[in-house]
Amino acid sequence: MNTSENKGFPAYIRLTNIVVDLMCILLLSVLIFQDVARSNMYLCIYAFCSWSIIGYFSGFYEVYPFTKPGKIVAKVAVQLVLHTAAMFFFLLFSAHTVVGLAVLAGYAAVCALPVLVLKLFVYVYLNAYKAKCRCGNTVIVGYNATSLQVKEALLRHNHNAVLGFFSDRDSGANITGGIAQLDSYIQNNGVNTVYCSVSEATTQQINHLATLCETKGIRFKLVPDGGVTILPKKFRISYYEVFPSFTLYRTPLHDPIARLLKRVFDVVFSLLVIVFIMSWLIPIVGLFIKLESKGPVFFKQIRLGVDGKDFWCYKFRSMQVANNEGNLTVKNDPRVTRTGKFLRKTSLDEMPQFINVLIGDMSVVGPRPKVYSHHNQYKDHIYRFMDRLKIKPGITGLAQVSGYRGEINSDGEMQNRIRYDVFYIEHWSMLFDMKIIMQTVVNIFMGEDKAY
Repeated sequence: MNTSENKGFPAYIRLTNIVVDLMCILLLSVLIFQDVARSNMYLCIYAFCSWSIIGYFSGFYEVYPFTKPGKIVAKVAVQLVLHTAAMFFFLLFSAHTVVGLAVLAGYAAVCALPVLVLKLFVYVYLNAYKAKCRCGNTVIVGYNATSLQVKEALLRHNHNAVLGFFSDRDSGANITGGIAQLDSYIQNNGVNTVYCSVSEATTQQINHLATLCETKGIRFKLVPDGGVTILPKKFRISYYEVFPSFTLYRTPLHDPIARLLKRVFDVVFSLLVIVFIMSWLIPIVGLFIKLESKGPVFFKQIRLGVDGKDFWCYKFRSMQVANNEGNLTVKNDPRVTRTGKFLRKTSLDEMPQFINVLIGDMSVVGPRPKVYSHHNQYKDHIYRFMDRLKIKPGITGLAQVSGYRGEINSDGEMQNRIRYDVFYIEHWSMLFDMKIIMQTVVNIFMGEDKAY
């Protein structure tokens, strides 16, 4: 899969910007207010929380190559005014003495210098990166004045950027083929970006190309050139040099702050489970497994993770060693031991996957990881099946708590499972994760028909 855009400059540069800003704010808060604050620890915690919360809701870190410098300065001014006001109310109730407005104004001014310099550096860096980024293996749908300008912009940074033009309106030496031929061309030529002229394709063709590119992990960009169409999905605007384009909407977990928040939760939650539950559960479960059948306590199997990377997924062994746990379990499966039946019924067989969560292969909540055989069976004909690889797989997920777990008897059941997975990916929030976790606990005690 082509994940270069997902892992590109916006993620790490924005995260670095946040970390450096917070370090500056914490250091300056202590230096300026340490003589009046009752506790430097509480001062730092409050400064950290107020800066982060205000920055999140004000969109302070939403800076792109096309953001105007004037708007960046305005963002810095708003952030500092609100943060300084928040610090004033904190010090009003916690300081030894009254803090004057001059001190607060000095604090805002001192903070403004590093924050503004760093923000402008990010702006310059993003524009420089955008100009130098790899743009090879690109095809353009449409052959008109706008698409030719896009080609010229791409070629200024990479002489081999554009592989060809595809158009139903024109033909000749400059046209590689019709739009219908683009499917096979993408499959055989390693295309990683498709620019599509709005006026050159119908809404149906744009829908098809957007779905195809999304399935294959290819960047798909609509170029406005005066045509009118109905956008098939959520799009966001982006720029290449001065040319605007609409890119398929990125999920909430593409935001580095959201990913960091989810990762922190995963680490804390998995540590609590491992220390307070797994520490005594493993010896007890291991004893029952060993008493009933010879073999290891744990079973491990290669599963597909985020971006299609494989990893070892751990479970308590629930079958006889001579049998293959790689095949999907069916009802009354003779391979499952008596202990294994109990473990599967209560979902305790999945508990070792908290180790996978802790080391970063999985998340507590997410689409369930697939084995290669099931992945290859469904990836080419189940709509949006590949979307599930955009985020880390989970121990539990929306599909599982909604009744779609265990044995799959038809493509329709798999499509419904994917529908829930995609909904989760596109609507993720920490509250959503909490709801799914609580529903999972309820289902364990209530019992599930397909838990076998």
